[in-house]
Amino acid sequence: MTIHMPSPIFAIWVWVQMWEDGLDGRIGKLTAMGVATLVRKQVVGMHNDGGNLYLQIAPGNGASWIFRFKRDGRKTSRDHGLGSFYTLGLAEAREKARECRKMLLDGRDPIEEKRAARAARRLEAARVLTFRQCAEGYLAANESSWKNVKHRQQWRSTLSTYAYPVIGDLPVQSVDEAGIIKVVAGLA
Repeated sequence: MTIHMPSPIFAIWVWVQMWEDGLDGRIGKLTAMGVATLVRKQVVGMHNDGGNLYLQIAPGNGASWIFRFKRDGRKTSRDHGLGSFYTLGLAEAREKARECRKMLLDGRDPIEEKRAARAARRLEAARVLTFRQCAEGYLAANESSWKNVKHRQQWRSTLSTYAYPVIGDLPVQSVDEAGIIKVVAGLA
């Protein structure tokens, strides 16, 4: 029985691919001192810590932690920003990368999870907005397009006199037909 060994060039190529993809089995290749030195000396590029965690150093004092991964048979990798080097230390970045690896193991996409969480926060923030806040935002965004100064004043005056006393302090999602009818009844 003969054993066929791959050519040395092929073996080196496989090793280089594993090293670039962080698949050499090592996590924690970087040290805190090494990271600080890389950032201080502005060594531009992607510096692999293993376990899909990279320190990305960009020209002009930019340094951030990236979780790079492939999913669903994609050939291209995706980069998930974990935060700035100046905000997250090496240990914190490793912990966030560990959480991302767990998400992937559970079949979840870290980027989509972050987007969904951001959307949920925005929705929650919108729920606590009052009618007055929404109306003031609308006025600020649109009154510059109203050419007539008197028209601008009428909008503000009408809202202040009729709408704000009835529904101004209600959360915007609580404004219902009954509240609108009360406001409109005050106009008559």
